[in-house]
Amino acid sequence: MLDITRNPLVALYFACKGNFDRYGEVVLISADKGSIKYPQSDTVSILASLPLFRHSMQKEFQHLAADDKISDVEFNQGVARLLHEVRLEKPAFMAEIKKSDILNSFIVHAYKNNARIVKQDGAFILCGLLENDSALNEFRYKDNNKTVVVLVKNKPKILDELDRFSINHAALFPEIECVSEFIKSRYA
Repeated sequence: MLDITRNPLVALYFACKGNFDRYGEVVLISADKGSIKYPQSDTVSILASLPLFRHSMQKEFQHLAADDKISDVEFNQGVARLLHEVRLEKPAFMAEIKKSDILNSFIVHAYKNNARIVKQDGAFILCGLLENDSALNEFRYKDNNKTVVVLVKNKPKILDELDRFSINHAALFPEIECVSEFIKSRYA
């Protein structure tokens, strides 16, 4: 799982925070509606259950999902333990998993029930059982088939400008210890 933000100014803040001698990088994300899921989605429950299994079992699930010769029925029989885990969380879950869901990644809009997620306008990329990181690269925004990446330099100046818009450590990490740390650093 990779956390992302829907706010470009928040992304800019994280690109500038730390490593002042190096460029920061803002990666633009673009996804079609079929790649966006919500926390209560069955697909999210399936992918979130995968880490409960040992690596060898995950490899078995991946092998079954990637094999075109295996029918959907045979696949679901082969991942019966995964189905069981999902049904422990969601008893009404229909005991059927699409092979493609196991091998894909999705953007998940987070519940807005956490102050940090609200302030950071957070979301996540939830990964299936990937052979490599190519599925993550499919979310990168492209213009004329070229990936767009924004390189950031002069980070301290940008952080100062963002602070004027209340985008700073205290605002994005609203827990009391983070806010007090920010205030102390301001007046030290």
